[in-house]
Amino acid sequence: MPKTDQPSGATQSTTLPDDGAALLRSVQFVDAELRRLEHQAAILRTARHAYGERLTALGIAVPAGHAGAAPAVPQPLSEAPATAAPPQAPKVLLVTHDWSTLAEMAWLAKQAGCQVHVLCPHNNAAIKNSFHDRWFDSGPTLDTLLAALRALAGQRSYQYILIGDDPILWRIYRDRLEDLWPLLPILDHAALPMLGKAGFAALCRDHGVSSPRFEVVTRAAEAPAALQSLGLPVVVKENYSNGGAGVRIFRDAPAYAQCMAAYDYAEPLLVQQFIDGELLSMDALFKRGKLLQYACAVDVEPTLGPSTKRRYFPNDEPIGALLRRLGQAATLHGFANISILRERDSQRCYLIEADPRPTKWVSCTRWFGHDIVAAFRAFLAGDDADVEVPEADYAAVDCWEVEYFPNHLAKLLNEGRTQEAILHLLDFKRNARHTIYDPVLLEEKMDCIRRGLRFT
Repeated sequence: MPKTDQPSGATQSTTLPDDGAALLRSVQFVDAELRRLEHQAAILRTARHAYGERLTALGIAVPAGHAGAAPAVPQPLSEAPATAAPPQAPKVLLVTHDWSTLAEMAWLAKQAGCQVHVLCPHNNAAIKNSFHDRWFDSGPTLDTLLAALRALAGQRSYQYILIGDDPILWRIYRDRLEDLWPLLPILDHAALPMLGKAGFAALCRDHGVSSPRFEVVTRAAEAPAALQSLGLPVVVKENYSNGGAGVRIFRDAPAYAQCMAAYDYAEPLLVQQFIDGELLSMDALFKRGKLLQYACAVDVEPTLGPSTKRRYFPNDEPIGALLRRLGQAATLHGFANISILRERDSQRCYLIEADPRPTKWVSCTRWFGHDIVAAFRAFLAGDDADVEVPEADYAAVDCWEVEYFPNHLAKLLNEGRTQEAILHLLDFKRNARHTIYDPVLLEEKMDCIRRGLRFT
C-alpha cells in the first residue's frame, strides 16, 4: 500500500504511484480491506442485535442506537475448493461453534449431491476440508452464531440445517428461542426435555424404552432417599453435560453424600442405577421418527469421556428394536449418537444416553457395510419419495476396528504407549484409510499433532 503523508492539521491526501501495476495492486488491497471491514461490521451489528434481545428478555431497557436493527444476513467469507454442485442441488447448512464433530460431515453431504455451507468461527474444524462450498463466519460467541443462524434460516433456502454442538441445541431449547425450534432434531416438542439427562430418562420410562432405574434429585434433602431406592453403586449425572464431564460413579455412601451436599442444584441431578456391562455406541439416522440406518460398535478401552477406538459389529436386531422405539417416542429427525450398556450376565441392553446430533465417527461407518451416503439421500428426499436405503453388506469388511486419528495417537502418547503410537501411525486399515481421502483434513489433523507436541 502506498505511503500516506498527513501533516498535523492538514487534510489527508494520498500519493498515488505512477506505475499502473502498483496502482492496480493498491486498488485491490483497498477493496479487500473494505470487504474485511464490512464483514466485521456485519458481525458487530449481529452481536449488538443479539445482546439487545437478551437484555429485552431480562426486562432491561436497551440503550439507544441500533437496538432495532435486524441482524444482517451473513455473507460468505470464502468459497472453498469443493467441486461446485449444480444450482438445483439441495443446500445443507452445517452449524457448529467450538466442537469438532462436523469435521467430516461436509464429505457426507457432498457425496449425497448437496451444496454444503458451513456456519462457524474461523478456527473450527468444520471448514478444514475439501468438500464444503461456502463458509459463513459466525463470529466469536454463541450469541453471534445464533443471530447469524436466525438470519440464514430466515431465507428458507436450506433443505436441511444440521446443528453439531450440544450447547447450541441446549441454548435454543432452554432459552425458549421458539423461532429456532423447527431446526431442532426432535419434531415432537413435548419430547424436547430429552436434551437433558433427567428428561431423557423420563422419556425412556414413559415410552417403555429399556433404560436403568433412576431418581431425579432437585435438592440435597432428596439424596438419601434416591440412594435407598437404587442401592449402591450409582451413577450421578449433571442434567446438561457432555463428553463425560459431570458424570460420577459412587460405590460408597459417604462419597455420594458429600457430592450431593456440595452441589448447588441450579439444575437437578440424575441418580441412576449402575449397570455392569459393555458400552456400545450407535450412530443412527432417523427421518420423522423412522429409523433409516444405524451402525453398532463397542468402545475399546472406554472412559467416561469420548472414545478414540471402536470395534464395529453387524447390526443386532434387539438393538434395532430399541432404537426404533426411541425414534418413535421422540419423533427424532436427523442423526443421533446413542449409548447402550449391555449387561455382562444377562446380555440385556439398557439405553443410557442419546444425543440428537452426529459424531466424528459417522463417515467411518462406510467401511463396515453401511451406505451412509444413500441413507442421507433418503433422509433429504421428500416424504413421498420412494428412496430405499440398502441393507448392510458385511461381505467386504476386512477389518472391524477404527482408531480415530489424531485423538487416539494423543491418547497413546499421553499414556506413554510410544510403541503402540508408532504402530497406530503405520496401520492403514485402522487409521490411515479413514483420513487420507481428504488431504486438507489430513493437514489439519497433522497440525493438531504439531501444536500438541513440544520438542526440546
